Amino acid sequence: MVQVDFCNPANNETPLAALSFLVHAHLETISGWVEDFEMGAVAAAKKSEAFDVALNHDCDWETYDAMQVDWSFAETILKATSGLKLGDSLIERRLRDDLIALAALVRVMTTFFEVVSADIAAYIHD
Repeated sequence: MVQVDFCNPANNETPLAALSFLVHAHLETISGWVEDFEMGAVAAAKKSEAFDVALNHDCDWETYDAMQVDWSFAETILKATSGLKLGDSLIERRLRDDLIALAALVRVMTTFFEVVSADIAAYIHD
């Protein structure tokens, strides 16, 4: 049985274990952004109120750029794994669950970026 070592990625000797580690680690990163900036609330808000919800958190250019890089990398992971056939082993089920969760968070981030990009100068605080 293939195991994923989230404490020591060097121990992930199979390609599937390495991929699972990568996806899980990036899911944690994306989850942090979505939670810290309450992107879900922005995405769920009425269109007329969404930007005001986003303004509840200060953001500078460095942070905004880091969020976009992580979001872009998550999109790349999802594209690269879109045709992946996963079975029913524990690692494959965990990877499938992480990919589903990552896709949901990427959709939230996409909506968030659409909202704040409408008036990026007002959103970014240097």
